[in-house]
Amino acid sequence: MGRKKVVEDYGRNLEEEFAEWEYYHEHGGTDPSWPDGVNMNLICNHIAYYKRKIIESMPPENYPEVFHRPDPPRVDDNYFARAEEIRSMAVAALERYRQDANLQFLRQRRDFIHPRDRANLRLDALLWCFLSLEQAVREDDMQFMRRCRNVEKDLADFADCAAKVKEFSPRQMVQAVQITLF
Repeated sequence: MGRKKVVEDYGRNLEEEFAEWEYYHEHGGTDPSWPDGVNMNLICNHIAYYKRKIIESMPPENYPEVFHRPDPPRVDDNYFARAEEIRSMAVAALERYRQDANLQFLRQRRDFIHPRDRANLRLDALLWCFLSLEQAVREDDMQFMRRCRNVEKDLADFADCAAKVKEFSPRQMVQAVQITLF
């Protein structure tokens, strides 16, 4: 690859990094492991890297126009774009969960279902989703609240699981309690 091509790539990469930073700033990301601020600051590092590469590889009169663009500001690592929207979506999701008859049914019967059956139904995982969102809202855990975007799927899973539990015989439910007591 020729030197001119490498220099053009640095300019194009720099443009892409600026665009990505702006997108994160306005819309936020979907990274389940890191807040938007961490990713935005990482992008700032990429911008600095490409600017350094441009300085090292060409004379100032040949710098691409994007090189002269001011660097985006660093942000708090815990920054989340659209934080209020994330909070209100999480609170709305939590309210829908709380009002869901299937979820309430499952919560009331959980301790009467044999652990083997709970595992087969993925019941504890379903209940964890609700309980974790409840805790995230209480603790203002933006990272977890942002992940909870599949309310309709969760409600469908609650309905499916509740339907299966309703097929259990009363004897199955009683045996589960007797077995766990001993």
